[in-house]
Parts: sequence; structure tokens; C-alpha cells
Amino acid sequence: MSQGPMMLVEHLVRSQLKQRHMQPPQWVSIPLTLTVLMAVGHLYFFPPPMDSGLADRVVASIKDNYQSVASALVPTRR
Repeated sequence: MSQGPMMLVEHLVRSQLKQRHMQPPQWVSIPLTLTVLMAVGHLYFFPPPMDSGLADRVVASIKDNYQSVASALVPTRR
């Protein structure tokens, strides 16, 4: 699913609500938006990097870089 159809649906729903002078409060619209984004991400965005091992390699690389910087900042004992 691409972003275009989701934006179209959002526009249509908002237009209908606006015509009826009904707008959801932010405490409803924000969690709803985040839920939709997380659901779409869970279905379409996250599986490829997780299945290919890319996510694990990125985390390992960040950990290695952090350890390198941290070891350079800590003076060695003699």
C-alpha cells in the first residue's frame, strides 16, 4: 500500500467530517494516526530489514561505533 491512497482516504474522511461540522478532537486523531502508521509500518516497512538481517547489522554497527568512541575517551591505565 502506498502513501497516496491513505492520504486520499484521509482527505475524504476529513472533508465529510468538515461538511457536517464535526472534527475529531486531537486526543482522538493523534492516537488514530499513530496506530495507522504503526500498523502500516509493521506490515510493509519493518519485515524486509528484519528478515534480511539488516536491522541486526545496523544495531551491531552502532554498538561497535559507540564502543570505539567510548574507549577512545576513557584513558588507559598504565
